Amino acid sequence: MDGKAEHEFRCSSCARAAPHFRLARSAVRYRGAVQKGIALFKYQRQTCMVRDFVDLLAACANIHYAQTRFDAIVCVPLHPRKERERHYNQSQLLA
Repeated sequence: MDGKAEHEFRCSSCARAAPHFRLARSAVRYRGAVQKGIALFKYQRQTCMVRDFVDLLAACANIHYAQTRFDAIVCVPLHPRKERERHYNQSQLLA
């Protein structure tokens, strides 16, 4: 099934050198309809999709981190040139 993350995955960068973070999780696999939806959200100003992506992220957090207490959810800063091109920071909308 496109988008379903069925097993642990370690990216090639993390396999070569230890990352500078303790924990990461993908809500879905970046392929198929999910890949197309993310591209529309990021590059085609389809911000109407933000609620769907927030729901996916919240479900992932509830399943995998039910016992974890989060202090904050923050966005990843977007390069100013990219934000000018897109007119918004998609990670800020998700956060």
